[in-house]
Order: sequence, then structure tokens, then C-alpha cells
Amino acid sequence: MSGIHEFANEVIAKAGALGGHPEADRELLQSVRDVTLEWAPGLTEVYAAALNQDPLTAAVLAELAPEDDLSRIERWLDRILAGGAGPALWADSCLIGYAHAAAGSTIAHSACVSRLLDEHLLSRCVEGFGPDRSLYVYVALKRVLSLTQALIAEAYLEAFATGMRDTGVNDKLADRIRGTAGRKLLQEGRQTLGGA
Repeated sequence: MSGIHEFANEVIAKAGALGGHPEADRELLQSVRDVTLEWAPGLTEVYAAALNQDPLTAAVLAELAPEDDLSRIERWLDRILAGGAGPALWADSCLIGYAHAAAGSTIAHSACVSRLLDEHLLSRCVEGFGPDRSLYVYVALKRVLSLTQALIAEAYLEAFATGMRDTGVNDKLADRIRGTAGRKLLQEGRQTLGGA
């Protein structure tokens, strides 16, 4: 990996092509930041409480926030809530993915915590902006959160790939192993489900 920012930019370029983060979202989120930034401390508590419910994800929190310092998580949420999508948010999202890998957690754990944040964001949007504007604010937040989730997942996988490279498995061999295993599991799954 050439660096966290380069890695994040590559992922965002690929993920952004599928739905992105339009400038209109950034402008909307920046225009409502006085309201949304008030949510960060409560969402940080929700995030930390969700991680602490399971030993694997509690280990993620220990990697991200040693000595219960939740400031990095709150800054990450601040950037999401304020329309601050950019290099700092993308890099912090990668750190979350690396923390999941370091703790032995899974991408599924991360996705479930993201879903929990989604639910809280929707509720806060409806309360904060009413029926007319809440959907627009929520969709803008959801797009940013989806990009951060893509980064978290890709960073997790990059940690695995780096470990493979560090043990002498080159990228081509790792890709071949992944492709072969994926095709095998796909075929087995289709046979199990009756759709060979």
C-alpha cells in the first residue's frame, strides 16, 4: 500500500462511480451543520455502546480508542455530519477498517454498527428537520456513511492482503486464490440452492 490517503482515494474513486457523494450533498450537509453537529456526542455513545456489546467489536474500540478516548470516533462522526467528506474522513474510515482487522472482528460487525448509525440518523433527521427536509438530509448523510463503510471494508481486506504479502504470497497468487475459492463457493452455493 502506497499510503493511507492514496489507498482511500483509490477506493473513493471506485465507490464514488457507483453513486458517489454529489457536491449538492456536501452543500446541504454544510448548511445544516449547526443542527447535525449537536448529534455527534450522542452518536459517539451509540457507536461505542454497540461496539462494546460483543467481545470482538469491543476489541475494535480498544484499538481505535485506547484508554476510552472516543475523540477520534467523534471527529469521524463530526466530519460525516458536517459535510466534511474528504481526505481526513476517508483516512479515519480506513483506520476503523484496520482496527477491525487488528481486533479480529469482521466486516459484518462493521456493517451492523453502520446500520445502527443509519437508524439513529434517520430518527434524528425526522426530529430535527421534519417531514419535508428530513429525507434530503438523511439521504445525503447515508451516501457519506455508505462511502465510509466501503472504505472500512476495503481497509479490512487490505490489512488481510498486506498480511498475505508479508508472508510471501504475492498479489497475483492471492488474487488467484481468492478467485478460485470464490468460484468454488459460488458453485457450491448454487448447487445447494438448486440454481446450478
